[in-house]
Amino acid sequence: MNFCPSHPAFLRRPFKARTGLALALLVCALAPLGTLEGQMPRDRMRNRATDQPRAKARTGMDAIQRHFFSPRVVMHLRREISLTEEQRKALIAELQSAQSDLVPLEFEAQEAQEALSRLARENRLDEESVLHQAHRVMDLEAEVRARHLVLLVRIKNLLTPEQQRRIQEIQRRQRANRAPQH
Repeated sequence: MNFCPSHPAFLRRPFKARTGLALALLVCALAPLGTLEGQMPRDRMRNRATDQPRAKARTGMDAIQRHFFSPRVVMHLRREISLTEEQRKALIAELQSAQSDLVPLEFEAQEAQEALSRLARENRLDEESVLHQAHRVMDLEAEVRARHLVLLVRIKNLLTPEQQRRIQEIQRRQRANRAPQH
């Protein structure tokens, strides 16, 4: 079953089925809005029954992200991992470079999301326009995520294997301390 809007099999579907799939694509496109960095909204981070933080599933990008280190974590643990002055300066340079790329890109993505939202508000939707705008939003989000990943790769490459091991060890201990006691 092919869900690509430009695929001939998709175009042979009845209009009603294509519209339903287009709406599903729209929902998928809008779902990550506001969570470009992969964080859940605060009200969904806690188990409502126990008011305890929810355990985060290690699937998909979560499983990959655990191999990287955010700039915040590296700077917070700089003394524990013996970050050198050269590494600190290189980290700052990478952050400035990423910021100069990401800020305009994130503004463009936000504008594209708002345009998609305006299109979706109409009573009758032009399928082609909605799909075109949804693709634009998804492409921009992919660019933002790719640039974030480039930053994380560069940060990891700045660190020695020993520094990486220390960060992972500290994070493992912190997770163990936060784990619910049975």
